[in-house]
Amino acid sequence: KLKKEDQKKSLGQASLIFGVLAVGLFVGGLFAPALLIGSLVASIIAIVTGSVAKKKNPNDRTAHAGKLLGWISLGLLAFLVILAVIALSSWDW
Repeated sequence: KLKKEDQKKSLGQASLIFGVLAVGLFVGGLFAPALLIGSLVASIIAIVTGSVAKKKNPNDRTAHAGKLLGWISLGLLAFLVILAVIALSSWDW
């Protein structure tokens, strides 16, 4: 039973770590655009591991925080892509 609790905690912690990593890579990606791909991957991993951890333990706050950070990072990436499309469409070629 103790191993299952540790596994549940580790999924929530992994989600939080990947969520923080996703936001950090997004901020770094504003200066080095190649990091935005890493932010996309980390945010998807944060969302998936957070969802799995929340199914196993609905009271896991770290899983919720990681999942939330993943969604925030994904939303910021989508906003950045929309801004890039608008900027490129208004550019005179």
